[in-house]
Amino acid sequence: MPTVFVINDSGHNFEDAKRFGPLVTLTEGQVNPFHTDRLLAFIEGRLSMSKPEDLLLLCGTPILNTIAAVVFHKKHGTLNVLIWDAKRREYKNATVIERKSELVCQT
Repeated sequence: MPTVFVINDSGHNFEDAKRFGPLVTLTEGQVNPFHTDRLLAFIEGRLSMSKPEDLLLLCGTPILNTIAAVVFHKKHGTLNVLIWDAKRREYKNATVIERKSELVCQT
């Protein structure tokens, strides 16, 4: 079963995401978005154990999501994310893959 990496746990309810796999928190609470060098090093370390089938749960400040997405894609050549569907009150998964130097999004 894939692991779900919660990019930033700031107190939201992530219960529905557990149906995709066990949750692992990358960062918690407030994070200084201007320390990008530290954030990059920290997230690279936390995602070093990730596998191509794992997922990133998008949450928190946009810079954290961007750094985690770039690190994950660079490591695996694919990007699996969970996105909150507010209307259905559940997470949906989407995958971005690279095919012949083009990015393709599959939901």
